[in-house]
Amino acid sequence: MQKKIGLLTALLAAQLILALGLGLGRPAVNAAQPSTPLLALGDQPVDRLEIQGPDKQTLLLQKTAGRWVLPDSAGFPADKSKVERLLGELKALKRGLAVATTAGAQQRFKVSDDDFERKLVLAQGDKTLATVYFGTSPGLRQVHARSARDSAVYTTGFGLYEAPLGADAWEDKTLLRVPADDIRRIEVAVLALSPLQPPHAAAAKKTAQGAAGPPPWSATGLDDGEVVDQAHAADLVQQVSQLTFASVLGTRADPAYGLEQPALTLELTLKDGKREQIRLGRREKQNDYVLQVSSRPEYFRLTSAAGAALIKSAQRNQLVTSAKTSVAAKTPSADAKAAATKPPAASASPPPAVSAGAVRSAPPSAAGGAS
Repeated sequence: MQKKIGLLTALLAAQLILALGLGLGRPAVNAAQPSTPLLALGDQPVDRLEIQGPDKQTLLLQKTAGRWVLPDSAGFPADKSKVERLLGELKALKRGLAVATTAGAQQRFKVSDDDFERKLVLAQGDKTLATVYFGTSPGLRQVHARSARDSAVYTTGFGLYEAPLGADAWEDKTLLRVPADDIRRIEVAVLALSPLQPPHAAAAKKTAQGAAGPPPWSATGLDDGEVVDQAHAADLVQQVSQLTFASVLGTRADPAYGLEQPALTLELTLKDGKREQIRLGRREKQNDYVLQVSSRPEYFRLTSAAGAALIKSAQRNQLVTSAKTSVAAKTPSADAKAAATKPPAASASPPPAVSAGAVRSAPPSAAGGAS
């Protein structure tokens, strides 16, 4: 009997040793449960964000005096909404399926300390709050990720496109915009365009009349028989007020920018009395344009399409039209008046039915849908 008890005791001890060995050898993926935060940031404010790529290319974003800037681009303003959107995404990251824990697996999934697709360091001043590595992608908007505080590799919902490495992707593209209501005068093409009345008064009048739209524009520098083409003047105002650039070229002048003989020069007067000059030059080799605004030290690149559209909208033949042409466009012809007052002719028989198939097969002009 005692022999049997001893045998059972030995068997139990062996089972305990085996269970302990299995527990120690099991990957530590159970240490962190799925759907828990990948980065334990809590409410800690982040004022510095560093993004590194696989070739060690690094982009730095820093919050200074309440504004996000690009320190390596002479402190150029960054797109605040884009930075805060990324930080929100990072704080909301959840652990998905744990796929591995070994150092070899970290290399395989490209989330190791020295081999990654993206490494993001979130900091407050000189204090690092969290570091996360992003690697290979197992599916659409899915990526393998690892926190520096964790050896396990997880899948999580994130796209590498949300953390680009180029500074031009983070520049505040709205920096040059001016509210249209702030523009009191535009000097271009030997013309000086001004609103006929203050924009706020015009807006109040239009609201009372139930209509909407920009105030009409007048101009000095018109020849006899000329008037302002209001549609084209409004287009120029919109383009000037909504200026958007493609990238910042730096603060150093270059003869290749074409600004010594600019393709376009505009002078703005704003409601606060400030004057601003806008010059646009063409870079022949790059087939694009360079923009310089007197209120900023930088030179800005505009795409060929954007530059050409701005130049076209500022041409005199776009902004000015003949008074006769303007009146003719607003006055209906005698034939149009007669057609408007003539009663509709009675139809002797209903029009022939058109099958759905015929409508689908008809050319756009036949169906009245030509563009």
